[in-house]
Amino acid sequence: MGILEWLFKPTDFTDPLWLSRAEALVKPMRKAVHQMTDALSHPDPSRQANAMFGLRDLSRKWSWWVEHPDVLDTFLPSVVMHLREGRDDILRCEALEVIRSLAQRSVHRDRLRHGGVPEALVLCLSDPNRMTRAGAAESLGYIGDEAAVMPLICLLQDVSHDEYWEAAEYAAAALSQIRDSRALPALVDAVKHPSYLVRGSVARALGAFGREAAPALDRLRQLAESEDEEHEVRRNARDAISAIEPV
Repeated sequence: MGILEWLFKPTDFTDPLWLSRAEALVKPMRKAVHQMTDALSHPDPSRQANAMFGLRDLSRKWSWWVEHPDVLDTFLPSVVMHLREGRDDILRCEALEVIRSLAQRSVHRDRLRHGGVPEALVLCLSDPNRMTRAGAAESLGYIGDEAAVMPLICLLQDVSHDEYWEAAEYAAAALSQIRDSRALPALVDAVKHPSYLVRGSVARALGAFGREAAPALDRLRQLAESEDEEHEVRRNARDAISAIEPV
């Protein structure tokens, strides 16, 4: 019998047997989280890095356990501090990965809307590393904080960084998840973005707004009918048209 099967065999979560099994598993893991959190402020950078890697793996592979009431609040402030103020690029990237992994699970999102998490992610939208910008945009989309709308619009419109466009692609996706009408003019303009990846993401985003995105219909039709356009972009544009103007 595996450890999860052993832990969750009783279906009544008020059963004393289940509670004793849960505590037997949670107690040593809680201790480990406290140790990793303490190590994040250790003067040795390698100790900090190992701790952040451990928290990253915890957030990815044991995210069900992070739902325990006091676990997330134990390490999240230290992770946010590294995200906001850290000078080590690797540590900051790993801190972002911890937040991103947590944000993918809806159960954590209310907590991630507080404690300076959205503000730290917004700061990352202007990071020199394009993957950091993209990861921050993705996380903000999961969290759904409306305060991030204008910074995400700026990221979508920014053509100064590089030719890869991951950040703009994720910014469009994030705006579709937040669904704030302030984003619509920028999304309509971005239908003509130089990157087909961004155009495809923008088309999906406009479809998520439904009839509210009606001003984009003409541009989406041009996109859907263009023989020079990528197949996926044309398909996304057709899907968006169907969502905006249902038959």
